[in-house]
Amino acid sequence: MRRAFGALRLPQPAATGFLLLATLLLLWPAFLGRTPVPADILYENYFPWKAIQSGVQAQNPAMEDAIRVYVPLTEYAFDRWRAGTPPLWNPLIVAGTPEAAASFSGAFYPLNALYLLPHRPLAHALDVGLHLFLAMAFMQLFLRALGCSGFGATLGGIVYGLGGLMAIWLPYAPGRHVVVWLPLAWYFLERLFHGARLGAVAGLGVAVALQILGGHAEYLLFQALLTGFYLILRGFWWLRGRPGGAAAGRLVGRVLLSAGVALMLGAIQWLPLLEVRAQSHRITRALDAEVDAVSPFALTTLISPRLFGSPMERNRVGPTSITVMYIGIAPLLLAVAGAWWGRGWRGRGMAALFVLSFLVATKTPLTWFFYDVVPLFSQLRTLRRIILIFAAPLSVLAGVGASALQARLQQEAFCRAVMRRLSWARIGALGALLGAGLTGAYLLQGLFYEPALRLVEKTRPGVLVGDVPAKFRTFFAYELQQLALAGALLIGFLLLVRLRATGSLRERPFTLALLLLTLMDLLLFARGIMSMVDLRWHPTSPPLPAIAHIKADTDLFRVMPFDRYGPIHADIPFPGNTLIPYGVQALNGIHAFLPRRTLELMGVAGFWGVQSPDPTRFLGRSWVSLMGLGDPRGRALFQVRYLITSPRDDHPLPADAQLIYRGEVNLYRLPTPLPRAFVARQARTFSDDTLLLRAVMDPGIDLRTTVLLEAGPTAGEYRDPLAEPPPGRAGAEKAGMGTAGGEISGAGRAGEAAEVTRYEPERVEVRARSSTGGWLVLLDAHYPGWRARVDALEVPVLRANYAFRAVRIPPGESTVLFFYAPAGVRAGLLLSGLGVLLLAALLVVHLRGREAGPAQRDVSPAR
Repeated sequence: MRRAFGALRLPQPAATGFLLLATLLLLWPAFLGRTPVPADILYENYFPWKAIQSGVQAQNPAMEDAIRVYVPLTEYAFDRWRAGTPPLWNPLIVAGTPEAAASFSGAFYPLNALYLLPHRPLAHALDVGLHLFLAMAFMQLFLRALGCSGFGATLGGIVYGLGGLMAIWLPYAPGRHVVVWLPLAWYFLERLFHGARLGAVAGLGVAVALQILGGHAEYLLFQALLTGFYLILRGFWWLRGRPGGAAAGRLVGRVLLSAGVALMLGAIQWLPLLEVRAQSHRITRALDAEVDAVSPFALTTLISPRLFGSPMERNRVGPTSITVMYIGIAPLLLAVAGAWWGRGWRGRGMAALFVLSFLVATKTPLTWFFYDVVPLFSQLRTLRRIILIFAAPLSVLAGVGASALQARLQQEAFCRAVMRRLSWARIGALGALLGAGLTGAYLLQGLFYEPALRLVEKTRPGVLVGDVPAKFRTFFAYELQQLALAGALLIGFLLLVRLRATGSLRERPFTLALLLLTLMDLLLFARGIMSMVDLRWHPTSPPLPAIAHIKADTDLFRVMPFDRYGPIHADIPFPGNTLIPYGVQALNGIHAFLPRRTLELMGVAGFWGVQSPDPTRFLGRSWVSLMGLGDPRGRALFQVRYLITSPRDDHPLPADAQLIYRGEVNLYRLPTPLPRAFVARQARTFSDDTLLLRAVMDPGIDLRTTVLLEAGPTAGEYRDPLAEPPPGRAGAEKAGMGTAGGEISGAGRAGEAAEVTRYEPERVEVRARSSTGGWLVLLDAHYPGWRARVDALEVPVLRANYAFRAVRIPPGESTVLFFYAPAGVRAGLLLSGLGVLLLAALLVVHLRGREAGPAQRDVSPAR
């Protein structure tokens, strides 16, 4: 295993072909008219899908967000690209939200160009398959750089791609688009540690930039944390043999240059994020690490992927499916061997990396340190996703252990020790013990367990409620099956090692058999957890009569899916972003950045199921799953024209709701007193946001004729007689004007009119008329980056009625154009362009250096 690390050593074509075979074996149903999209979750749980196709069971219910959130957003983003415009703004969620700032859709991720294909199921299959193969190939490449044999590198690649830490999250686009690049980044880091120059600097910058572009900040931060641990531990081992600071200074300089390249290339993603974060909910509230940390009990899943926590059987006794750490029985033993046999960094260093990663996630002092000290760490929503980073050190240890075992089995002394300690009698005894245990368990189930349950139910009715019987029954009927499989795989591994030690198996058949055993083990798990749905279930927008009724209305309005039981109840219709594929503007949705003031206004309007003037109560929400019908005034402000409910008949409904369709969902029409755009003749300004929020909900103010503005430099320019409070209302602002809801009255004065003549995500054109001048109000979310022109003259966009947009218009007819041009996107595009030029310059210098002379090599022995 001693070799010069500076030399590039690619995996053999046969080993890479084995990884391609593993990818095809996992995704072969895609050739038979299926696609790896977890749409089965919708058909099992949610209307209208379960009314169309009942009896569906989801393979991995924990991946709800993949189908409710990310698939619709990705398809929306690339529909915009196909239309020839970048997806900068999304008007289909709540009252609109910035799309460029959030990487949920991966709008700027290069490999997502697959979604430009017209056949979306094929695009999803290619996306999953490509990233799975790349993840395995990059880990294989990294392990070769560490000095592992081709066998060890291939086994480690399979573990990384098909183990529980990766396979479970394959449907989750932000997850797979980030973790795939981590081993590639580590490969270039390893080359930097061993004398590589500008080529490795450029490669590392590209690998990190793709992580920035591929997944949202949560995954990126986890990967940065793990890579930071990697640098510290790897640097410790590296410095032990290199006294002096010159080499360390050069290494630090090259790493920093790589970080600069990555930040420049990824600027199109993170600069818009910085621009809008001050206006979003994300900066205000952290989730409790105590609630969301990984349970140490998750370690049991290393033995069996579904032990005490089957995601498919809904057994939540132990870890849920998103914290399954399974890497296979043989690779687990090899990982232990790698930690024990691996020299220096490859063994003890990687074991320390795994331990550090686990301690951060499992309610230890290290967890609290990162939550309290590291910037932005406390803003993460799901700490359990940190389990993704365990995959890398475990996979490396498995590859190192496989290489070490392969080498030791060529030593006569080691083979004699194996034959002495691993006799045929001991292997047979282990198999007999396993069989006896299973037989005894099933006898106990038949002779004791079922009769005991019937006796308890007869003598004490109602005691065995909920999941209590199911949990115990699962142990006998399901968990023991998993333990049996684990035992069989263990015996198979021991047999292979014994046969190799006795010489009955030569090296190549042994390594091939062990690879196939590992592949079979992990494929059984991965295929059991991965949804492969029929093509007719995708796209996730089947033709629906209810949607046809809505689309027949060509006006601008919003719809509100509603279920009184809230977001955790399975009967809620159209959860998350599932109305996006229909092009319907909805008042619900899930996104990385929802305008904070929009959510505050929704809270005061009662859409959370309670009215409250306290806006801070609603900060921190990243989703809108409606739990209340809202105030009539709030429904008017948000232009809710249609109410969608599940087919049940027991929903509380507004008195003025008119049933217009009953079927897979029920559709109700509501009156909408406010149009999307209208002209208000009066304006009132407020210097306090709380007073402004209360004023918006004051039934004494007619919002059709009076617009409420926040006081500021732009609003102050418009203080004129029209903006003065009407007689008798001068003290209303100080009094708070109440928070009671009520219908909006008034139809506007003669001479005022507005018509939306063009409505696109990033451009809205309105033709307005006012006899005396006034304010054109547009009931779309106010947000940084929105600009406006009135008759080709640019004017400020004011924040109107707490959360919406308004501009001042002169008397007569005017043409108003609202357009979205965020400064962060322009700056990010410029910086990313400069990053491409810098990358090209580095590669040119690197190639010229290679032509000028042989590459510098570090021939020091591996540690």
